[in-house]
Amino acid sequence: MKISFDLGTYILLLFCLIFLLTIILFPISKRNEIFGLRHTKCFESEEIWHKVHVHASIATIPILILTFFCIFLNNAILKTFLAIFMITLAIIVWNLVVKYTNRNYFQEKKKKEQEELNEQIKKNLVGDNHVTYAIFYIHAGLF
Repeated sequence: MKISFDLGTYILLLFCLIFLLTIILFPISKRNEIFGLRHTKCFESEEIWHKVHVHASIATIPILILTFFCIFLNNAILKTFLAIFMITLAIIVWNLVVKYTNRNYFQEKKKKEQEELNEQIKKNLVGDNHVTYAIFYIHAGLF
């Protein structure tokens, strides 16, 4: 396989370097204002920041592999087009990672809070029937 060094090759090499740095640095980065995915959802907690960046790092691996193999194409215009496509694909994938990681995180958090609330209600309501009925009506939406 022969590599022709043209503008498309240099752009693809640059994006390979960016993707490689993303894969390496995203999982170890702390919440900051300079480096990382700039979404308000990512700044809600350190735990969300870390989960999003680990998942984004993993999702970048196939994009890096595809970008690397595009270097071996012979058509400079095609390589330039594919470089633009790869960076656009990476941005879309990173946005989807943020969306789905946050959705899963908050679903798990809400479920855990609901279980803790139900457990607390069970502990506090033993032997008091009036309060039990009131809580049942409120919880069922009948009150």
